Amino acid sequence: MLPEPSSRNLLARMAVERLNPLCLRVANDMRVVSLFGDPAHFGFPDLTVGADSLEHLDFLFGLDPTEKTDLPFVGMSNGRCADVSI
Repeated sequence: MLPEPSSRNLLARMAVERLNPLCLRVANDMRVVSLFGDPAHFGFPDLTVGADSLEHLDFLFGLDPTEKTDLPFVGMSNGRCADVSI
């Protein structure tokens, strides 16, 4: 059996590979400050750190980045769906 920290790391890596999450941190001006994951997997190949998220993620229009919001099953431009939490 693997030691506890190693098994947690392995499970976390397996989850990331299987679920392919995309996590963004966006500033109040809606520019991407940091990201984790593959934006191209969700149809956003040009989404990078420093980009204006509103140019790529139209479902963010009108949302306040300082308030918690959950958008279940958002359709992406490449046909995939994703749950979005802000």
